[in-house]
Amino acid sequence: MVMEVYASLPGAEYLYDKDTDIALLVFLNYNTSEDFRRNTEFLVKSIEERHLSKLIIDTESLKIIGKEDQIWSNTEMVPRMLNAGVRLMAIVNSLYYFTRLGAASILETFDKERTAIEYFNNRDDALSWLKSRTV
Repeated sequence: MVMEVYASLPGAEYLYDKDTDIALLVFLNYNTSEDFRRNTEFLVKSIEERHLSKLIIDTESLKIIGKEDQIWSNTEMVPRMLNAGVRLMAIVNSLYYFTRLGAASILETFDKERTAIEYFNNRDDALSWLKSRTV
């Protein structure tokens, strides 16, 4: 599998593997609220356009997710991701405690009947899990 950089924006990189149809969003370090929302919006548009069902979100280096961005994600992005067909999500845990809490508050709004979510400490384990699962 070869993950190719699909796009780079301030605060994030987007990678995609066309053979497995898996997308990867890597948050890089600190994201302003504007960066976080732009990067998340870009990801959701990619999911909608490509009809992706498997996704890795790597928050390992992400420093924080603000409360307003958590609320925005829950009300705006989660419903769109569910409607677009995301069924498997692998989350690479942040090194930062408060970021892990923020991510968990967003991810708990997903319908567990429709989307399986697992947490990992590294990208390789997350990728192995996704590749081993069928939608």
